[in-house]
Amino acid sequence: MASKYVTRGAVSHIIFGSPLAELPRSQLPLHGDVARHFLFLKEHKHASNQEVLPMLGQLLIDLWSRASIPSQSLKNIKIKLNRLMQDGSEASKHGKQAAKSIKFQQSLNKLFDISFCQCKDFASCKCKKEMKVPRCEQEFLEDQRTNRKMYIGEVDKSAEKVKKRREEREIRMEERQQEEKRRRLESEKMMCSTNVALDDASMYESSTSNESLNEEELKQCPTEERNLVPIPTIALEADRYGVSNRVAAAISTAALIDYGV
Repeated sequence: MASKYVTRGAVSHIIFGSPLAELPRSQLPLHGDVARHFLFLKEHKHASNQEVLPMLGQLLIDLWSRASIPSQSLKNIKIKLNRLMQDGSEASKHGKQAAKSIKFQQSLNKLFDISFCQCKDFASCKCKKEMKVPRCEQEFLEDQRTNRKMYIGEVDKSAEKVKKRREEREIRMEERQQEEKRRRLESEKMMCSTNVALDDASMYESSTSNESLNEEELKQCPTEERNLVPIPTIALEADRYGVSNRVAAAISTAALIDYGV
């Protein structure tokens, strides 16, 4: 009769080993820690790989946030997790003593590095300001990538207050910049409208002045020298394009002369 209890050997992975109930809280987890906790979540949550990936990914983000180190996006972390488990599954097919499997097992002792900043030299880091590794955490991250002798301490309340104030200050600064930009655009828009109105007024005054001048000149001209033939089409076109009476008359006379009238 088969036992109803699941033995350690039944859930243990040939490469990763036994499931790990919790990720380490005092250090950033290794590849092996992550893989073993993946097995634990899958077994105890009775979940599929696709269901475990976001759960474990968020746990890792929270842990790195606790260490005050900006992490990669959840999407990238899920891809890294999926690749880790696939590589482990592939290594298990070759057997634990195979060369490829041994090499993979050695990689399990390395940091599961999800830091956004992957720069080798923090001094020449080109990452965005908010994604840089804080100066006070650079030594810790370097240690976790190499010797792993340092530990995550308890939350420093004073440091958290400073961090919160800095974040609030950055938010206020961004809001102020957005407000200044909005005001500048409105000011430029109003100035542009004012200039257009002034140009229109100037054009109207110039046109009115020219028309008054033309009327005065016509009054002074002898009757026999005046052209009394109506030209309504030319007058309409002149009004449409803002041409003064003098210019319209000059163009009309030039056209008649060209036609020999």
